[in-house]
Amino acid sequence: RAEVARGVSNMAALMRGCDLAVAGAGVATLELAFIGVPAALVAVAPDQRRNARAMSRLGAAVNLGWHENLTPRSLARALGPLARSAARRQALARRASRLVDGGGVDRICAEISRRRSQ
Repeated sequence: RAEVARGVSNMAALMRGCDLAVAGAGVATLELAFIGVPAALVAVAPDQRRNARAMSRLGAAVNLGWHENLTPRSLARALGPLARSAARRQALARRASRLVDGGGVDRICAEISRRRSQ
């Protein structure tokens, strides 16, 4: 069973209910990681390619590659094993959630304040 969601008003609640998310490799990558949702990432903008590769290298997501190169067959090959393996999805989610602690905004604000006071 799959669901395509667009124009979602409460993304975090939707993400929490997912066994696996297929998402763009932008900011959603960090949200999925923080919540602990296993993800297969699609680069839909040039700057997202690096995110997808890095998450894949870290074992924190599956990199599906550049959106224009995806076909139904390549998606099925990549997503089929994930759909069939709860252990693999759990491993992805566990590794991803270790990368994002939710405290990044506080660290950025503290650094800005520190630099202003110098």
